[in-house]
Amino acid sequence: MKNTFVVLSAFLLITTASISSRPLFDKEQYYDPTQSVKTILTSNDLTSWQSGAPIQLTRLAVQQTGLVNAMFNNNGQFGFGFSSAYDYPYTYWPAASYETPSGSGIEYLFAGSIWIGGVVGDDTLVSIGADGWQYVQEMWPSEMKDNCMPGNSIMTFSSPADYSFRAEFYDTLTDPDCIGDDPFDDGFHTPLNLRIVNRSHAWFAAPYQETIIYDMVITNIGDEHVEQGYIGLFYDCDAYHTSLGMEGYQDDITGHSRDEGIAYVIDNDGDPDGGTFTALSPLKTFACKYLATSFSATDTSYNWWLPNGNPIHDFGPRKKGTPEDPFRDFGGFLGTPEGDENKHYIMRHQEWDYNQCEALVAPIDDTTWLPAYANAYDFADGYDTRFLLSIGPFDLMPDSSIRVLYTN
Repeated sequence: MKNTFVVLSAFLLITTASISSRPLFDKEQYYDPTQSVKTILTSNDLTSWQSGAPIQLTRLAVQQTGLVNAMFNNNGQFGFGFSSAYDYPYTYWPAASYETPSGSGIEYLFAGSIWIGGVVGDDTLVSIGADGWQYVQEMWPSEMKDNCMPGNSIMTFSSPADYSFRAEFYDTLTDPDCIGDDPFDDGFHTPLNLRIVNRSHAWFAAPYQETIIYDMVITNIGDEHVEQGYIGLFYDCDAYHTSLGMEGYQDDITGHSRDEGIAYVIDNDGDPDGGTFTALSPLKTFACKYLATSFSATDTSYNWWLPNGNPIHDFGPRKKGTPEDPFRDFGGFLGTPEGDENKHYIMRHQEWDYNQCEALVAPIDDTTWLPAYANAYDFADGYDTRFLLSIGPFDLMPDSSIRVLYTN
């Protein structure tokens, strides 16, 4: 495996503040990321807020900084990979999920989605923008058209950024014809009763044009208390040039910088041509990080897995069970967390998996980790990999909100 150039995005320069306890928010606020995170989250000054008239209400939007084209939609998703046919053709935007440099055809994201889980009464529930394996999509805008087509709810608004979008969506739709049939939850979606406002911000000047900052507010619009809440950012990246077609998605490598709270994906070798990198080579890194929260988060967790319809070949790093922390069986799947209870478990189970390239060198008699199967070499040198970066816990009373800042 050849060395890969890793260029972490500019969000590393934005803040070095750790995630700590902050007051809850029950109103949307807008901010300048060049301020400190403490200033962002403790300010109660709403004088800079403007509702802003939309240029065009849409179902999706592509932030364009000059270096990055990054798409998100009003289904709690990032990129085009999980989108339905209603998103085509690309009427208003470049055909990009997470393209950098802009116009290069080099993509770093197939698709991603927001996961939010918690306990309501006796039920462990998780609402997801997309499952990533099963066809399940549980976040939708309030306005729905015929044939499960979401209404146009994304709008621009005035903020300290050069360009900002606001998407609003809910987890309250339960029609299986729209959200899909989850075979691991008896085919039914039980909502947490959440309203999610996800706002994206782009800057055109250095160094902020290398990343997109998101500011998400989650509100409990139900009548019951959500306890043991967690948020996950799930990504299926696929770093490759679009000219490769379906050949470019099978050699991703995920890893992390634990001290910085960063998870990332790179191409395994940069796709050289005859040993030389070209304009088609994906040499950058797709990375994400939580910047701050309005709740006191215990820690973040990072997990990756390689899904496969045959449980024997489905893999993800898993710790061996102990009397204090018994091993949880995912139903025969070692990696993919199918169903609400398994998704909530993987978000709340504090764990930072080893880097994917280390699967080959994990000792068979490791006292912490389960072995990586006989085909560990195939895993370690690149695969069609997924990862999840989670944060929590939080409690959410009815008619109250939490706020999370993150970047990718």
